[in-house]
Amino acid sequence: MNAHYLRNFALTAVAIFLTAVTTLALQEATPQEESVQDSKQVAELFQKAKAEAAQIRRDSHDLIAYHRSRLSWQSHAVQLGQIKEHVNEVGELEQQLRDARESGSPWQQEAIDRINPLLQELADNLTSTINHLNEHRNGLFASPYPEYVRANADLADKLDAMIADFVDYGKTKEAFQELQNRLDQARS
Repeated sequence: MNAHYLRNFALTAVAIFLTAVTTLALQEATPQEESVQDSKQVAELFQKAKAEAAQIRRDSHDLIAYHRSRLSWQSHAVQLGQIKEHVNEVGELEQQLRDARESGSPWQQEAIDRINPLLQELADNLTSTINHLNEHRNGLFASPYPEYVRANADLADKLDAMIADFVDYGKTKEAFQELQNRLDQARS
C-alpha cells in the first residue's frame, strides 16, 4: 500500500510541476507575442489586394460566361486584358507587401509568403491562355482553351479566398485585442 501511495504521490507531484512549468512558459511567451503588433501598412496593402483579387475572380467568371455564350475572340481578348491588368496590380501590391514584410507581424509575414506562389501560378496560366488565344483565334471552343479559362477561374477563386481570409483574420485579431484591452482595463 505504501508503494501505491508513493507512486500516486509522485505522479501528482510531476503533474503539478509540469503544469507550473507550462503556465510560466505561457506567461513568458504572451508578452513577446503581444509586443509584435500588426503593421497597419501591411493591413492596408492586403485590403487593396483583396479588392483586386475579387475583381480578378469576377472577370474570370465573366470569361467563363463569354465562353458559354460563344462570344467572339475579340470579346475574350478584351476580358483577358482586363484580368491581366488586375493580376498585374495584385503583383505590384504583392511587391509592396514583400518590401514591407519585415515591418509585419509573424502571421502577416507568413501571409505575404503564401500569396506569391498562387499569384505566380495564376499569372502563368493567364499568360498561357492569352498566348493560346493569340495563336488560335478560331480555337476558342476546342481544347485546351476551355481548360485554361476554367483554371484561371479556379486560381482566381483561390487567390480571392486566401487574401480575403487574411484580411478577415487581421480584423478579427484586432477586434479580439481591443476586447482584451478593455477587459484588462476593467480589471485595473
